[in-house]
Amino acid sequence: MTQSTGAPDMDAQRARALETELAALHDRYALLERRFHDDEQHRVEERAQIVRLIMAAREIHRALYAGDVYRLILETALAVTSASRGCLMRSVGGFLEIAAVIDMECTAGEAPSPFMAAIAERVLRRGTPMRWTAREAAFNRGSTGSGSVGGLAAPIMFHGRVDGVILALDRVAGAFDAQDEQNLLVLGGEASVAIQNARLRDEIHGAFVTTLELLGDLVEAKDPYTRGHCERVSRYARATATRLHLSDAQQQIASYAALLHDIGKIGISDDILHKPGPLTPLERARMQEHVVIGNALLGKVPLLRDVADVVLRHHERYDGRGYPDGVAGDEIPIEARVVSVVDAYCAMLDERSYKPRRSIEEARAELHRQAGSQFDPRVVAAALEAIDAVDAGTMEVGVSGPVPGILARRLLQAAQYRS
Repeated sequence: MTQSTGAPDMDAQRARALETELAALHDRYALLERRFHDDEQHRVEERAQIVRLIMAAREIHRALYAGDVYRLILETALAVTSASRGCLMRSVGGFLEIAAVIDMECTAGEAPSPFMAAIAERVLRRGTPMRWTAREAAFNRGSTGSGSVGGLAAPIMFHGRVDGVILALDRVAGAFDAQDEQNLLVLGGEASVAIQNARLRDEIHGAFVTTLELLGDLVEAKDPYTRGHCERVSRYARATATRLHLSDAQQQIASYAALLHDIGKIGISDDILHKPGPLTPLERARMQEHVVIGNALLGKVPLLRDVADVVLRHHERYDGRGYPDGVAGDEIPIEARVVSVVDAYCAMLDERSYKPRRSIEEARAELHRQAGSQFDPRVVAAALEAIDAVDAGTMEVGVSGPVPGILARRLLQAAQYRS
């Protein structure tokens, strides 16, 4: 009687089938695990992207008070799209102007190239993002800079209106995609609020400067010999402070203090101000009180307290023999040392009834002669360089700061047209 082998064969087949099924399940589990890991990684990256956008928005709004909001918006735009260069364009009085630029052959304050302007105008008109590929960019490579591999332009929206355009070029890896568009749209929404706030700040600042200029006009109305003197001193003071690499705040203080340095003359009698000859010691003492009067007047305005301190000190001397308190050297605010030099220079060029006007060469020589005694030598050197630059037209400054290039040219063109 022979023994049947069917049962063992059946068990072996079942075992192999189970092994195959287990292997398939293992492969499917591994696949699901990889997909889960990829999805989780994608969610982590999305969360990280959202966090970066939130943090960027906070920094953009914080930058409003530092004056670099456009630059920071552009830096953030390039970071969230992995772009290596780009620019931010805005509409100013119906003209397109570059507000910020990174690694492109253009300049902030200038008009964009025809290619960039065409992109911006299309985005402004449609209010939607625009992408283009390397092949499309090749036809316009000279307009965006060599080596372009495609780009992305997105609108900056404010209350449903396009307020500007962000242009991103040369993605580090791959082409720009829909996620990049979405990131720029989100960023543009946050940026628009900061830009509108910056414009409001500029308008308030403009009104503030106009008020200061009106105060300066009061001085000139009181003393006709100072006609144009205060504004000229203010421009030279701003330029000198820039040459000295003072902070933006210090440049403003120097400029405003220069504009208002003689405001205290409002409290000096006309007999002394308009006296045709030299002043007596008593009259000179009374005239010197104008710095104290000016300090008291401006000190009542919280925004002008730093300016008031400079007005008080602008007749102090570097060697300590000035007035009203005889402070010396670095004890005198640097802004006051700046105003002291440029005020003296401009005063030497003004003609008065009791003294003749000096030549430019004589005024420059006097500044050199008094460097180290009446004036800070470092400020004298910077002031002479700044005066040369302003007079030569290579450095355009206003009371409120440097004149933007595109605005300066339009003002010049308008003036030439009127003439």
